[in-house]
Amino acid sequence: MHIGLFSDSINIPPKEGINVHSYELLLKLSSMSGVKVTLFLCDRGWLSREVLEAQPFDTVLVNEEQFYDSSVISKIIKEYNVSITQTYMPYFGAKVLNKASLLAGVPSVAEVHDIERFVVPVYFEDFELEEALEFHENIQKQWIDNASLVRIMSNHDYDYIRRWTELELSKLFSMPVGTKPEINEESIQCSGSSAIFIGNISYPPNAKGAGIIVDELAPVDLSLKYKIAGRGSENFKANNVEGHGIVEDLAQILSTAAIGLSPIISGSGMKIKNLTYLKNGIPVLTTSLGAQGYPESESIIIEDDFSKWPEIIRNIIEDKTLRNLLSKEALKVFNEYFNIDLTTEKLLDVYEAAIKEYSPKNYIERFEPSGIDMCHVYWLRELREKGGQVAIKPTLVKGNK
Repeated sequence: MHIGLFSDSINIPPKEGINVHSYELLLKLSSMSGVKVTLFLCDRGWLSREVLEAQPFDTVLVNEEQFYDSSVISKIIKEYNVSITQTYMPYFGAKVLNKASLLAGVPSVAEVHDIERFVVPVYFEDFELEEALEFHENIQKQWIDNASLVRIMSNHDYDYIRRWTELELSKLFSMPVGTKPEINEESIQCSGSSAIFIGNISYPPNAKGAGIIVDELAPVDLSLKYKIAGRGSENFKANNVEGHGIVEDLAQILSTAAIGLSPIISGSGMKIKNLTYLKNGIPVLTTSLGAQGYPESESIIIEDDFSKWPEIIRNIIEDKTLRNLLSKEALKVFNEYFNIDLTTEKLLDVYEAAIKEYSPKNYIERFEPSGIDMCHVYWLRELREKGGQVAIKPTLVKGNK
């Protein structure tokens, strides 16, 4: 099986969200026998050849003029003998990859991390919201309807999507993000005395969460210590709040935490920060929205009333027996549901079945994508000039496997 993962915005090494998930999946797949994985990357000049050559997987760099051309991508899929494709980008999947995969005769996977209806309000003002909702929902619906297989990260989002998609329900499956374990039960530390919040603060829901910590939680009890880490977090500080900015190695700051916070009140999808907490044996305090995609557990405390959070935090910090119990439960939940060894094995079973059952004729009559201008990278808010680059032959960068 040769899996082709397509991206136009991944960073290596990754620091945030979907980038972390995609990179760890690439690493895991590259370590498995009988599986080949290749990263097909829009060449924006973000990553050096030295970085790519150090990876255990191969990368094919495709310049922008070709990356958004479905006929070119279909030829690349055939040239590299890819047997199944996947992307997490709705606009690229809808406009390019689904069609390219069809032309190449292989199944395409839509990896759905968010529901546009819940994400769009985060980025658009009220006066433009109705139009933006219609536009972005249309992109996501075309992407999902024309994909061969749709992976959804939580049962909550699965229930929503299956109500409005035209895709056969057999092509939809719910499977959470998996990540690599960091510690075992013997190495759990219960010496932490702070509450930590990690996330990219340039993402508005995370910025709101950081604001809640500074404005609503921290002033209630100045003896409680809060730490915020991630892009832009250096701008959120108070007497008992430390904003650390981007942290190269989270291990040290996580070792000081008794509880991980996820004060999320908007957005969609799984909150990857919760996985980071759980795999380090740190219990989670979150909202109903922040808990989407996670099982019921004593280590995942759900409370939508922020006025109750300081007391919950203090109880966990002061009660070492409770903290030890919740830490062990956090690690147990992680290993049962989110360990990447488990999730990847299940994913490959689904992919193998999809490859065997795939028949291009089942998709011939699906409609052509409409209303998507590939000069506009929507969530990056970037507008490219048409014909701005000369087509260059895709470049294979061999990894160091």
